[in-house]
Amino acid sequence: MWRFKGCPKCRGDVYLDKDGNGWFEECLQCGHVQYMEPLSFVDKQSYGRRNGEAVAVGVRRDGAK
Repeated sequence: MWRFKGCPKCRGDVYLDKDGNGWFEECLQCGHVQYMEPLSFVDKQSYGRRNGEAVAVGVRRDGAK
């Protein structure tokens, strides 16, 4: 999945990928890598729910949405 102008460092385009350490976003232009928190750490109160379950939302470790 791509996020255009989503890099916090250079405002370049980032893509979502997975490796042995987990899910991460990597910038195509500058190479900045940002690992994502596992969904078990997402606060269910701050995000929508569907039938009592937390909706899957990507949350970066720096806390940005």
